[in-house]
Amino acid sequence: MLREDEHILLDAECSVYRRKWPFPQLGAGRAFLTESRLIWIRHWSLLPSDIRRAISIPDVLEVPLGRVRLLRRERWGFNSFLIRVAWDDTEYYLRLGLGPYPLLRRNPETSEEWFRRLQALREE
Repeated sequence: MLREDEHILLDAECSVYRRKWPFPQLGAGRAFLTESRLIWIRHWSLLPSDIRRAISIPDVLEVPLGRVRLLRRERWGFNSFLIRVAWDDTEYYLRLGLGPYPLLRRNPETSEEWFRRLQALREE
């Protein structure tokens, strides 16, 4: 999945959310940040594939950083943060933290680190 000249800069457990009518799409997996892409890979699921496709996000998301048009860190609840990422006509909310899966710890610190690094990479 990584290109020959790509290196992972950050990786974290990541829940992904997408607003979609009538039901939101959800997914749990792992996120990786390289110099040019944000990659999210779904954790294996017990749900049958038909149900998973109807209510969830694809198995892999690849976000080219050069096409990101919106990047925002937003508070979600008392002490939790999401990173809102939009590119082309797609928009997702990422909740980042440390595992083990499915426990998500250190969300504020992890989301701040990712947000700062994403901002810096977009400005390069």
